[in-house]
Amino acid sequence: MYKYQSIAHQILHLIEEGEYEEQIPPVRKLMEVFGASQSTVTHALQHLVTMNQVYAKANVGYFVLSNNHKEATVENSYDFSTASTSWTDFPWENYSQCLEIAIQNKKTELFTYGAITGNEELKDLFRKLLEEDQIYTKNERIIITSGSQQALHILSLIIMTRKKSILIEQPTYS
Repeated sequence: MYKYQSIAHQILHLIEEGEYEEQIPPVRKLMEVFGASQSTVTHALQHLVTMNQVYAKANVGYFVLSNNHKEATVENSYDFSTASTSWTDFPWENYSQCLEIAIQNKKTELFTYGAITGNEELKDLFRKLLEEDQIYTKNERIIITSGSQQALHILSLIIMTRKKSILIEQPTYS
């Protein structure tokens, strides 16, 4: 086991014991506690970030991700289809952290559609799922869109350029 892994394991143990409830001590303090270099402690903290145990706030420090969220059931799920959702127990910290990570890691592609026909890995997984139901096709024949607007745009282009009919089974928005 590498030293950063050992430190990460010890920090995780301290979190579980309630020693670190909200914020992890500063890197300099952890360097003293574990007798390690700054890069080793930072590597350990990044390892915990990767494990979704802590999250980092730039120029502030590392914070414990709360594990007090409940498993999603019908009673405590969040309905995003309307604006009338009760937001009182919504896990804002976790949601905010996910957004921060997405913005940091995917800046250039966050607000784009991506590949016109969809993500190739997702298409491959979907093709395999169809095969389980004895429906066989090729990835080139599967189109995954980012929403109904993109789907309607692609369909209208096909109709206008190829003058062909399209069969859609049970179209709906609900």
